[in-house]
Amino acid sequence: MLSLNKENALPSETLQAMTDVQLQQLAASVIKEYTSRLNSNPSLMPFVDSASVTATEAVIAVTRILKQVNVEVFELSMWQSMGSIR
Repeated sequence: MLSLNKENALPSETLQAMTDVQLQQLAASVIKEYTSRLNSNPSLMPFVDSASVTATEAVIAVTRILKQVNVEVFELSMWQSMGSIR
């Protein structure tokens, strides 16, 4: 189990101590668990509050995720228009 700080988040020191590969593995695991939980709780948002991640940080991360899985923004738009989980 990961050790969380008083805000129930991973301390920045823990994240900074991770190798790039460990961070990538953690990101993949979190994404898989989050999408799995959406099946039982479709209203579950990815963050506790919108202030915890800036719009710039979110767009940078989402852009890199889409690039890694070879999905274009147009394809994402089509996916959303078909009524997928939002």
